[in-house]
Amino acid sequence: MELPAHFHLHHLLLLHQPQAPVLARRRQGRHVEVTAFQAGDAGLYPGGEYGAVMWEGLLDTTHLYLDNEYLEKLAGQRLDRTAFSLHNRFQFADPFLTQVGQQLLAAVIIPPALGQLYVESLTQVLMYYLLEHYATPAPRVTSGAQLPVAVLRRIDEYLAAHASP
Repeated sequence: MELPAHFHLHHLLLLHQPQAPVLARRRQGRHVEVTAFQAGDAGLYPGGEYGAVMWEGLLDTTHLYLDNEYLEKLAGQRLDRTAFSLHNRFQFADPFLTQVGQQLLAAVIIPPALGQLYVESLTQVLMYYLLEHYATPAPRVTSGAQLPVAVLRRIDEYLAAHASP
């Protein structure tokens, strides 16, 4: 199966759980990357444009779309990062991400009241984990004297609360 060149508005985390390894090829410039995806592997793709990908085998993936605005909000509120970039990882193994993804899927069948709270909690765990392990923070740009972090955080919160849509 070939996935043609495409664009992701949001970041995408793919969790793979094929019965047998699936061979994947993607071109990046002149280089062709070839890898075998197995159960437990993941792919992290920041929002943007991507070239074609060729898959050989039966895919079984969970697609988790990650809202950049929500990630930015969490990064600014709790981690004092106003800017960051997620790493583009075509294929990697992270048992924790696989476990959280499986828990999110299982939460879909939990009764709504508890299920919604559980999904929201898992979503925050997932987002903070990605920011901590798969993002590069961009430092604040400052010139001259610098305000204390607590003051900057209050300013960010005020601006976010009073910004026009």
